[in-house]
Amino acid sequence: MADDFEYDFFISRTGKDSAIALRIAAVLESEGLRFLLQDVDFVPTTEIVERMEAGMNRARCTISVLSPEYFDSPYTKSELRAAFDRDPDGTKGTLVLIRAREFEIPYPYKSRVWIDFVDVDEAAERTLLLRLIGKLRDRGVLAVPVPPASGFAISNLPQRNENFTGRRELLERLHSALHAEGAAAVTQAVHGLGGVGKTQLALEYAHAFGNEYDLRWWIESETQPETGFAALAPRLGLEFPEGTDQRIVVAAVRDWLESHDRWLLVFDNVEQPEAIAELRPRSGGGHVVVTSR
Repeated sequence: MADDFEYDFFISRTGKDSAIALRIAAVLESEGLRFLLQDVDFVPTTEIVERMEAGMNRARCTISVLSPEYFDSPYTKSELRAAFDRDPDGTKGTLVLIRAREFEIPYPYKSRVWIDFVDVDEAAERTLLLRLIGKLRDRGVLAVPVPPASGFAISNLPQRNENFTGRRELLERLHSALHAEGAAAVTQAVHGLGGVGKTQLALEYAHAFGNEYDLRWWIESETQPETGFAALAPRLGLEFPEGTDQRIVVAAVRDWLESHDRWLLVFDNVEQPEAIAELRPRSGGGHVVVTSR
């Protein structure tokens, strides 16, 4: 696919939904996608409207974070109309609608399929966005990432905590434990470290030693960890008809991992070991990190 655009996504939002827009941007960044977002790329100036319009024209797709306030603003309404006019029948896939809060989307946009962020947590938001990105890549709207010569090619890691300091000894212990058994699927649990921040420790490990893995996949495991696990399927090139039993998808992802190496799975906040028993690969040259109370 020829790359005639400077950005993959322009993110359109009102100030009230800046937090959601930043979370969307974090997922896009983790996927290696280029985005333009006012909160990140612009400072307030008298020319900001003109700069936003120019930036939107340099983006392949537009994500509109919809809310009642969105349709009260002439600026965001104009951005949405411009994106809609570029893809009036929805066949190009260049306009992505995300409903941020409970309200009825007005005509003509209500006829489009949208992603619903109402009453879902951040883990579910991430899963929904990753599915969208996978579909856009399958359709050729977005480029499929080419694996680099070294480092990781597939990742959905949350953003690194730049304020994480110290704990180097714990990171080294975790690294040593995972590598102690050689080229095999190894599971290491992070628990019993009150006050350390088990999630932050696992996240820092995944970033600090990321160049040792070609795949790094983060799974929120407090509820339905199999959903986050199955979301890896399209990134591995595993395709299934709509409505395929999730257990079949899970088994296919596990089989893929068991026949490959240089991968890292992080199951965060596991309540009970049996919750991920069917998800953990038993072989393959990868590592599994589990955080648990």
